[in-house]
Amino acid sequence: MKLNDKQVDDLAKLLGGVALASVIGLAIAISGHGEDISRSDKLGLAIGFSFCTMAMLILRKGR
Repeated sequence: MKLNDKQVDDLAKLLGGVALASVIGLAIAISGHGEDISRSDKLGLAIGFSFCTMAMLILRKGR
């Protein structure tokens, strides 16, 4: 599927927002404010941040 520049930009912004949300959640979890957050939840947040950031950079590079 071919995306135009506006669609790529909007998708990259969306991925950036999701990455930002996951890194904020991870920071809260690590700081101890979320007492009932398990180790696997923290790992999921870290993987989500990594995946969204990489996908955003790949989309931006392809332009």
